[in-house]
Amino acid sequence: MAKLLFKSFPVGSAFGVPVRIQGLFVVFFGLCGAYLISQPGPAGGIAPVLILGAAFVCVVIHEFGHALVARRLGVRVIDVTVWPLGGMARMEDVPVSGGFEVAIAAAGPLVNLGLAGILVGVGWVLRRAGLGHTEVLELLAGINLLLAGFNLIPAFPLDGGRLLRGTLAMLIGDRRATRVAVSVGRLLALALAGVAAAHALHLLIVAAAFLFYAAGREALEHAEAD
Repeated sequence: MAKLLFKSFPVGSAFGVPVRIQGLFVVFFGLCGAYLISQPGPAGGIAPVLILGAAFVCVVIHEFGHALVARRLGVRVIDVTVWPLGGMARMEDVPVSGGFEVAIAAAGPLVNLGLAGILVGVGWVLRRAGLGHTEVLELLAGINLLLAGFNLIPAFPLDGGRLLRGTLAMLIGDRRATRVAVSVGRLLALALAGVAAAHALHLLIVAAAFLFYAAGREALEHAEAD
């Protein structure tokens, strides 16, 4: 059973890139969906579940931003995998180049900012035409802004951490850039854990622990590559 939870399953492909969903995500989404449906009033029912699903679609589009830019730069993209804390575009043989890393990392947040702009624009047009409520579009635009902002936090494996390392690599070299970026990422993960613990935000505590662990894995993998 545990193996099924951490195994990823193919659900289709887009632009020649396979899309996979982790078993744990299915359980997570099912539990969240059941909870949302059971809530009374406008906070419950099927609408919040659809919005949650749309938010994860935005996550997948974010990852395709990384994947398509990487492929444009000659990097082989293995797949895009969705899991409970977000998604990941898996690649192999990414060139050790600050410029490459900056371009690939920046693509995801830029996609979310673009989506937010499109949603706001569509909402504006609908309001001007008197064609109904636009609260859902505005909510999804806000979700995309949050996704862009969170991913720009300079901590591995978030895009901000890779942007920081890529930028520093062009100034001080790849090895020193990795050490600095890993240290910054770990400090931010500890700060996030402290804030989350003070406000009893258990999911954020898990995210902070993952970020701290992932920063260490990044340093180890880089050392092995050297």
